[in-house]
Amino acid sequence: VVVILLIQELIAGFSLFKIRQIKEDLRAVSGVNLPLSEKITRIDVAQLGQTLALERLLRYAGSQATPELEALRETARKRFDAMGAEVTKSMSEAQTRVGQAIAEADEETRAQLAAVQERLKAMAEQRAAYEQQSTAILELLKAGKVADATALANKLESDSQTLAEEADALQRRGVR
Repeated sequence: VVVILLIQELIAGFSLFKIRQIKEDLRAVSGVNLPLSEKITRIDVAQLGQTLALERLLRYAGSQATPELEALRETARKRFDAMGAEVTKSMSEAQTRVGQAIAEADEETRAQLAAVQERLKAMAEQRAAYEQQSTAILELLKAGKVADATALANKLESDSQTLAEEADALQRRGVR
């Protein structure tokens, strides 16, 4: 009888241990992965929207100026700026959330979150380079140097793809 009670207590203790592990996993998923996934999705969508707006501006640059075309250019430029602001805001929110999660996490999760934080920093650096290049493209378009702007835009396209791939990889991986 005593042996059976000891076995039951061991089983109960092990079950409580496993329940705590599951609780921590659920907390990581609900507290970090889901909000981070939402932020990364917003970054991705806004980055694509900004890239599309820039491509529209490039397409409009070779056309003869009309009032309708000027309205389209203005709309594309506003969209470009709005999408850029959304990327910056979402990236900042993601970095803040990961920083908060690191402060609250256990040792194992903290190490995983530190890796996520490093990837977010790398994405922010890529984003800064994208912003510099896109600003240069807009200045070239403003100066009427469409061929130079198009050449720089081709390079920018590969940088934009790299940023999208980083976001996608981060979203797929999450915190494990």
